[in-house]
Amino acid sequence: MKPKILIIEDDRELAQSHKDNLDDLYEVRLAFDPGSGLALAREFLPSLIILDLGFPSDVSAGLQLIPKLLGINPNIKIIVTTGFGDIEVGARSIELGVYNYIEKPIRDYHGFLVIIEQAFKILKLEEEIKKLRAQPKTSFFGLIGVSETMQKVYESIKKVAPTTANILIQGETGTGKELVARAIHELSPRAARPFVVVNCAAIPETMLEDKLFGHERGAFTGAISKNVGAFELAHEGDVFLDEIGEMQSSVQAKLLRFIQYKNFQRVGGNKDINVDVRVIAATNRNLESDVKKGKFREDLYYRLNVYPIGVPPLKRHKEDIPLLVSHFLREFSRQFSKNVVNVHPSAMNLLMNHNWPGNVRELENLMQRAILCAEGDAVRSSHLEGLGQSYGQSTLNELCEKYCEVWVREAYARNYGDADKTCCELGVSMRQLQRYDKKFKIDRRMYEKEVR
Repeated sequence: MKPKILIIEDDRELAQSHKDNLDDLYEVRLAFDPGSGLALAREFLPSLIILDLGFPSDVSAGLQLIPKLLGINPNIKIIVTTGFGDIEVGARSIELGVYNYIEKPIRDYHGFLVIIEQAFKILKLEEEIKKLRAQPKTSFFGLIGVSETMQKVYESIKKVAPTTANILIQGETGTGKELVARAIHELSPRAARPFVVVNCAAIPETMLEDKLFGHERGAFTGAISKNVGAFELAHEGDVFLDEIGEMQSSVQAKLLRFIQYKNFQRVGGNKDINVDVRVIAATNRNLESDVKKGKFREDLYYRLNVYPIGVPPLKRHKEDIPLLVSHFLREFSRQFSKNVVNVHPSAMNLLMNHNWPGNVRELENLMQRAILCAEGDAVRSSHLEGLGQSYGQSTLNELCEKYCEVWVREAYARNYGDADKTCCELGVSMRQLQRYDKKFKIDRRMYEKEVR
């Protein structure tokens, strides 16, 4: 379909001349007075309007028409022409929102055609930017995925990041809970301040309190100097308490008091230390169940769970696997100085059918090993040790279905959602591709290139 141009010009001979020059590249309509021009603009919905400002010898009529035309479509490009060539008229039209201003007679017609061409290029760019801003992101502060499930996680991060609310991130091991916490920090007003990570499961109970709150010199045998804890180090920033469900009850009590009053005492000290810290906690346990069993303090649970974020297991957003695989191919090929750029269809089929009990971390480790093992430019099924049995009970039809979906999604990802290029690569018609989209519930906009 040709781009649409509406010419509003009282000089019929000139209007027809414009049309004759533009007809090959554009769909052109003519109007010869403001009233019919406005009516035709509403019906024809052009992308660009060439507007004469004199009707006849009445500049104000043309100037009054500009806001009415922009009211139909604020993104429309208007090029005004007039024989009344003073700077004031041009400035007034620009202030009203026109794209460009040209005096009549038009002495450089080639330049005039270039201005029209540039206007359409800008329109196309604006439309692409609009689409890209509205589309889901393929990556978000280290998190990768375009599935609806992951988009909900991104939205939660954006909502809570600017606030001071404490956050509880829940999800299975390997889902990326720390990446979520870091994304919250990076998007917050605290981004320039410290982000301190404490793994509650990796530190013995006797040392965890010291790690969080610090100690005074002489607080215990071996305390030869003062130690500053995580909360003090993270003043005006965030503390990420990973695996909070493993925290012992004695430390839970002190953490609860800190969250309530925003102050604490170092181990062996008697002076209150006030800090401004937001607590982001994470766990792979069901804390609500632990509360009922008496394994976790109820009051602390509610203090932490001001804003909960659930990170989905990989088996709930398998449509993101091709993007994750592409990411790991790039990352580990660069890291290991290899040129592994593809995944063989049989290998991708194994990846898509695996249940991923270890989630994204399992996929990451598997791809790292596969790239190390790969001798050519592709990961093959032989490089994915242990995944072969995951599809042994599938019928041939089921495997064909899954193979087809994987390759349609991969083709979209490689072509950034361009349907024409995807059709060419797969060797199918647009109608067939649309059937695949419907059958596999694919939204190709999710694969379009992100604005950088």
